[in-house]
Amino acid sequence: MIKKPVFFIRSSIIGIITGIIPGAGGNVAALLSYDAAVRFSKDKKSFGKGNIDGVMAAETSNNAEVGGSLVPLLSLGIPGAPPAAIMLGALMMQGITPGPNLMKDHPGLVYAFLISFILANVIMLFFGLLGSQTIGKVLSLPVWYLAPSIIFLTVVGTYTIRNSLLDVAMLIGFGLAAYVLKNAGFHPAPIVLGLILGPIAERGLIQSILLGKASGSIWTLFFSRPVTVVLIILCIISIAGAMVSGIFKSKVKEGV
Repeated sequence: MIKKPVFFIRSSIIGIITGIIPGAGGNVAALLSYDAAVRFSKDKKSFGKGNIDGVMAAETSNNAEVGGSLVPLLSLGIPGAPPAAIMLGALMMQGITPGPNLMKDHPGLVYAFLISFILANVIMLFFGLLGSQTIGKVLSLPVWYLAPSIIFLTVVGTYTIRNSLLDVAMLIGFGLAAYVLKNAGFHPAPIVLGLILGPIAERGLIQSILLGKASGSIWTLFFSRPVTVVLIILCIISIAGAMVSGIFKSKVKEGV
């Protein structure tokens, strides 16, 4: 953190912003931060082959996302991450409904959340520094010990969610498909990001279409508001930038 302050600040900002967006979660934050680390790195080819910057980016953003998820939880009553959803359930069990009136009705509770979160991060940093060397020794274990353990825990975790063998079959099928796609040159991050954001985007699109029909025109809803216009322009710039970058790299390789 001391050696790469800009790196950690960038990953933390990505995590906080992603946490503020309801429904995104730590997976999205980690993938976006990892992608940013690859883009700004001078050694892009080393990612996925042991570059520690990828791990630091994903974990920093993943941790920062939890703090950001408290913003929609406490202000709107919408959990932005699984930990926030657990907090929401705990609060509602006590008869407290998070939302716009929470700061007015229970100001002490809000400050307790913020102070406890800061203390939790300090304690986590302390134990992380003490146990990092011991925990890191797990990586030195042979692959034939680690792989069966990881596969076993993955299968058990998949089955226990719904007690369905179909989920286990889908796990194996998608795992084999991912292995083939990775060997074919497909990067797993965009695929995972699409699987996570797909249902969210589909639900938002359906809601927008229904609102547009109710207001008289779908196109007016999409292109008459400054926020939507800015988001559309940013999406176009992002897609165009990736395409131009890909064309430029291919021309450079051909020139070489």
